[in-house]
Amino acid sequence: MNTGFRVRDYTQIHKARYSFGSQGGGRDQFDGPWGLATNKAGDMIICDSCNHRIKIHGVDGQCKQTVGVEGRKCGEFYAPDAVHVTDDERVIIADTGNHRLQVVPCSGETGYAFGTEGSGQGQFQYPSGITVYHNRLLIADENNHCIQVMTVDGEYITSFGSQGSAFGQLCQPHDVTTDAYGNVLVVDHGNGRVMVYAAETYTPLAEFGKGELDKPMSVCVTMHVHIPDRVSVRIPDSVSVHVPERVSVRIPDSVSVHVPERVSVCIPDSVSVHVTDRVSV
Repeated sequence: MNTGFRVRDYTQIHKARYSFGSQGGGRDQFDGPWGLATNKAGDMIICDSCNHRIKIHGVDGQCKQTVGVEGRKCGEFYAPDAVHVTDDERVIIADTGNHRLQVVPCSGETGYAFGTEGSGQGQFQYPSGITVYHNRLLIADENNHCIQVMTVDGEYITSFGSQGSAFGQLCQPHDVTTDAYGNVLVVDHGNGRVMVYAAETYTPLAEFGKGELDKPMSVCVTMHVHIPDRVSVRIPDSVSVHVPERVSVRIPDSVSVHVPERVSVCIPDSVSVHVTDRVSV
């Protein structure tokens, strides 16, 4: 089946600009950096998993702040594995070893946590990947072999996937993201593939990567834009369309250009963070 997605080798499309960090527990060191997200200011928010903390680094790589220590209270962490920043700048952290999620509001208000260890609705066994689409929080619940769908406030909505290797089933899903249309891509770690589920209904649509991937850990969706002869598209932080005279382009709520997705799958295996140039398309 042609899914419209393909696996790409990170080393072929990126060139590192600089790197920072070394192994250890100091302010500028990491021990098992895993999840990474950026906020609107461009700061990098990194799960320093084996140091049981969250680190915030500026665009220059300098450490601005460390948050949390090892523990089970709200604001403490045990092996955090993933982080996501919402449109309203709330930071959601998969506190994996504590089998819960923690949310830090952007306003400086007190954060909150939800989830306990278990296999019931709203319970987790090592949540390891998170994303938000249209105010729905999707969580890769690794040892429950499913994706849970919740509100950002922690209210359970539904779940999909079950343990197994058949089409639509999952074995230790480790990461989750969505494409521009809301379709859900799940890193099916134990089955060595990526499963694709339909937006809203979460019915299985496709799989890819079997035979190409060995224990995949993470996934992201990149964008390819098809450019007409007389319209140029420049992609900085957001998409902008430059229109010469005599060409009329109407842009509704979303950009009306055809955007198939590519998928990058990478397996982190170092204790430093590499920063790359943006890819021109």
